[in-house]
Amino acid sequence: PMLGGILEHGAVLHIGLFLLVIPVAAIAMFEGWQRHRLLGPALFAATGCALLLAAIMTHGDEVTETALTVAGSLCLITGHVVNWSRSVASGNR
Repeated sequence: PMLGGILEHGAVLHIGLFLLVIPVAAIAMFEGWQRHRLLGPALFAATGCALLLAAIMTHGDEVTETALTVAGSLCLITGHVVNWSRSVASGNR
């Protein structure tokens, strides 16, 4: 019940989540780049963030919003997986 009022306002929720994702992704991208000097994970993450922003800006086109959100999330996940696999390969967890 407590989240019901928040979840009713989908745009506000999406913007709030996006504002949380951006700093976390930026820190992860920067730290990953410092550690591994790989641009790929940062590019995946930046693309993911751009797609999530595009999803927020669709204004009610649910199919496009969903597609952009899924694509953006998959890009962020791919960036993390590439970074993580590089960490495991180099012995740095």
